[in-house]
Amino acid sequence: GRREPGLDSLGWSAALDVYRPFLSYDELSAVFAERSKMYSALAPILGLERLEDAQQRLRTVEKSLSIPKDAAAAIVRDLRPAVEALDDPRARAVHAQLRRRRPDLEALRALVTTGTSPADGGLDRLRTLAASSAPDPALFDQARDRFLQARNALEGLERSAQVADIRRRDLLAAALAVQRADGEGPCPVCGVGVLDHDWARRTETELLRQRELAASRVDAHQELDAAVRALTAVTGPPPTALAALRRDPIPDLPDGLTEQCANLLSAWQAWHALAEAPDRLARDGRVALDELHSVADVVSQAARDELARREDQWQPLALRVAEWLGHAERAATVQDRLATVKTASAWFKRNTHELRNDRIRPLTERARHVWSLLRQGSSVELGEITLAGSNNSRRVELLAAVGESQAEALGVMSQGELHALALALFLPKATAPDSPFGFVVIDDPVQAMDPAKVDGLARALEEAASDRQVVALTHDDRLPEAVRRLGIEARILEVVRDHGSRITVTNAVDPAFRYLDDARAVARDEKLPDPVRRKVVAALCRMAAEARSRDVFFARRLSIGAGRTDVERVWSGARRTRQKVALAVKDDAEADLGSWLSSRSHGPALTACSSRSHDGVTGDVCGAVEAVAHLVRDLGGHHGR
Repeated sequence: GRREPGLDSLGWSAALDVYRPFLSYDELSAVFAERSKMYSALAPILGLERLEDAQQRLRTVEKSLSIPKDAAAAIVRDLRPAVEALDDPRARAVHAQLRRRRPDLEALRALVTTGTSPADGGLDRLRTLAASSAPDPALFDQARDRFLQARNALEGLERSAQVADIRRRDLLAAALAVQRADGEGPCPVCGVGVLDHDWARRTETELLRQRELAASRVDAHQELDAAVRALTAVTGPPPTALAALRRDPIPDLPDGLTEQCANLLSAWQAWHALAEAPDRLARDGRVALDELHSVADVVSQAARDELARREDQWQPLALRVAEWLGHAERAATVQDRLATVKTASAWFKRNTHELRNDRIRPLTERARHVWSLLRQGSSVELGEITLAGSNNSRRVELLAAVGESQAEALGVMSQGELHALALALFLPKATAPDSPFGFVVIDDPVQAMDPAKVDGLARALEEAASDRQVVALTHDDRLPEAVRRLGIEARILEVVRDHGSRITVTNAVDPAFRYLDDARAVARDEKLPDPVRRKVVAALCRMAAEARSRDVFFARRLSIGAGRTDVERVWSGARRTRQKVALAVKDDAEADLGSWLSSRSHGPALTACSSRSHDGVTGDVCGAVEAVAHLVRDLGGHHGR
């Protein structure tokens, strides 16, 4: 298929953090280099990132959700003293809300927006005074002129309508009735005149005029009544806010304004009292109204000044309250989520120890098993592995038993044991069933390990290789030697860097057979001087026989539980090649090999690689090499050939 850059398409990004299948030598050495960094070094190996990530995400979300609440708390610390210091009903209302565990944010929003509070301390009345004014003089003048006109018109009509005229009208109406009933005849009053048709016509005209005059008088009376009502309506009672000042004074009102309000109330009451006498009101009202206007203007201006003074004190505080309110309202919208996050965070804090150690408990058992393989030759038994602490105080607690004593593992382990412990912790995690990786790569795990632990390492890697590919890089021959000696199925590759950094990778050969291959090459090299060729071949044959004898002897002795120190001591005591072959064949350096050599025809081979090694091989050089090769194969324990 088409090559793709990176690992994203493989879906390994998260798995590389949790199940990282690589362990470099630097990581191996640094796991326990600093106690303060041990937790951080182990966390990737043990896959604790998810737990740490969950806690960090909770801390991040909690911090983000707490910003409005913290900002509101910071503002309210400065706001409380200012609110307490201001003698204002709105400030007192704010202070009362701030003392509550759950302030009424809607009430505070209304207070900041409208500038009023349920107990405003007379601010509304003060605003009414500031906005109040005396009646409009133009309206009064208009009503007064109407009244005077109506009164004068009525007086004129009254003067024209005398009592005699009324009686005469009644007499004429009676006479006209007689004339209409009896017809033309002498006047029944004077007896001289005649009530004829002309008289009747003139009388009807006069009576019509009299009726029209009476109707005008009625209209004039009605107009005068309306004018009186309009005039007295202008002189309304004092405003309620002003009238209430006597029984309920506005708190903290300046003395001058209080006195001016009293003067205004008196002037308004005097003005209102004129309504009882319309004629007097018409005569004296304009003077009283001008005086009322003068006092009202003074009171209105003084009230506006007092309101401005109070607003100047309140507004800066109101802005701070509005700022706090904005944060408080945002905090209120996230308070349920913040409570949930805090609950989760608190749960993590209470259960972190158990969660972490539940997470690694299965791995701990596997780590202890791996340690049991790696600890060969060590008296330290690995105990519980636990994780403790939080944040910067996080730490790994590794217990170990030395005999009957318990101790902190790192305090009683050598450098080699620490390397082995790091491997014991790494392998279970890297080979976890959930890991998507079918391989493990370990860089130079043998350094600082004593030979016994190298055998354990080989066994541990063998177990890990049961279901995945295990690649171990090393400069130390002890690991491949242990793999060969223990009969572990493995492929050993040798990497050689030549001139120009040219890399060559070849299958590594068993040392015994590598010596034999070198011996064959030297034996066939005609360019070498013969004495040199014979001595070199003898030396290579000797190294081949001894290498194979050592592998066979070590493998047999260690497999039956012999101590490695004892095995090393016995091997070191065998000085001659014959003794080393005897250890491989008879388990005894001083054993008689005569019958074994004669029965298998190995006498010449042993002679070629022992007694003649200093003088050089005699006779057929190539034949001597093949005889030693037969001896090496017959010793057994060979692999890869």
